[in-house]
Amino acid sequence: MKNVKELKQSIAPRMRKCWGESCAAFIISAGGLCAAVFAWYIIMNTLVSMGIIENAADKIMLTVTAILALFMLVITVPYNYGLRWYRLQQVRGHSVHAKSIFSCYFSAKRLLQVYKLSAMLFLKKIFLLIPFSILLSAGIYLIIKFNTIGGGLGYNLVVVALLMLSALTYLAYNIINIKYAAAPYLYALGHDRPAGEIINESVQFMKGKQGYMIEVLRSCAIMLIPCIVVFPMIFVIPKMMMIYTAAINEIIEDGFEKDKLVNMERREKFASR
Repeated sequence: MKNVKELKQSIAPRMRKCWGESCAAFIISAGGLCAAVFAWYIIMNTLVSMGIIENAADKIMLTVTAILALFMLVITVPYNYGLRWYRLQQVRGHSVHAKSIFSCYFSAKRLLQVYKLSAMLFLKKIFLLIPFSILLSAGIYLIIKFNTIGGGLGYNLVVVALLMLSALTYLAYNIINIKYAAAPYLYALGHDRPAGEIINESVQFMKGKQGYMIEVLRSCAIMLIPCIVVFPMIFVIPKMMMIYTAAINEIIEDGFEKDKLVNMERREKFASR
C-alpha cells in the first residue's frame, strides 16, 4: 500500500486533468452550505422580528434549525455519493464527465439505495454522535448567549473548553467509526448490492487499517493550515479529498486482493479432497 507521499504523487497527474471540475464541486458544496446558513439566518430574523421567538434556546428556533438541517441532509446525500464516485474514478485513472456527480438524482433506484445505506451508517454511528451533538450545541448556545449578554474571562474559558471538547469528541467519533469509511466507495464500485453487505465488507477491509487512515488524516489536517486565509480552500480541499479517496482505494484494492487469495486457497483445498 502507498504511503502518504506516494498517494500525493499518484494523484498529481489525475488532478491536472480534473482541477476545474474538482474546484467547481467544492464551490457547489460551499455555496450550498452558505445558502443554508443564509436561509437559516433570514428565517430566524423574521421569526424574531415577528415576536415568535425570543432567545437562542427557544423550541421553535431549535425545531426550525433541525428541519432545515434534515432538509439539507436529504438534498446533499445523493450529491456526496456522486462526488465520491467521481473522485474514485479519477483516482483509478478513468476520465469521467463531471455531470456524473449528479447521476443519483436521476434514478429513483439509486436514490433509495443511497438513502438506505446512509440511514444504516447513521444508525451504526449514532452512539458517539449524540454526545458530540450535545457538546457542539452547548458551545454554540454559549457563544450566542455571550454575544447577547457578555461575560467575563471565566465564561470565555468555558466556551473555548466546550468547543475544544467538541472537536476532540468529533475526532474520536471519526476514528472509532473509520471502519465504515470505505462503505460509500464500495457502493460506488457496485451499487446493486444490499446495504448490509456493503457495510460488512467495509468493516472487513478497514480492519487493521485504522493507523494508516489516521496518518492520512493527519497529513490532510496539516494541509488545511493555509485555509486560515479562506481563499486557498478552493484548491486545498479538492486535493485533500482526492488524497483521502486514493487512500480508501488502496484499502479497497488490498481487501479485494486478499479476498481473491482466500477464495483461491478455498478452491485448492476443495480440489485436493
